[in-house]
Amino acid sequence: MTQLFSFVAHALSTPSVVAYGAALLWGIASIILSPCHLGSIPLIMGYINAGRKPSTARALLLSSAFAIGILLTLGALGVAAGLLGTLAGKIGTAPRIIVSLLLVASGLWLMDVPPSRESRSD
Repeated sequence: MTQLFSFVAHALSTPSVVAYGAALLWGIASIILSPCHLGSIPLIMGYINAGRKPSTARALLLSSAFAIGILLTLGALGVAAGLLGTLAGKIGTAPRIIVSLLLVASGLWLMDVPPSRESRSD
């Protein structure tokens, strides 16, 4: 059993057809089975059909189109994030520090630190 786990771990951790195929299947399964997306499908269907009950074929078509659209969108965002992550690793330390400071400042602003004029009681 240990050898099987070692084989699978090695097959998925090295760039290969098996690793890319497993990543693709896992990505598709995570999108299709995600509770976040599953909950929105009936809402989208109701909106598109203006509250009328669609035929089974139309419901299947619309649900599939929605799931494929989400899959392609998140896949494109994942590729973009991967490329930007690779780029960010090559730009040095100073830009990362600047972005970190901007994120901390944004977080403090969202927490109203220091208090704005509107939130102060006069």
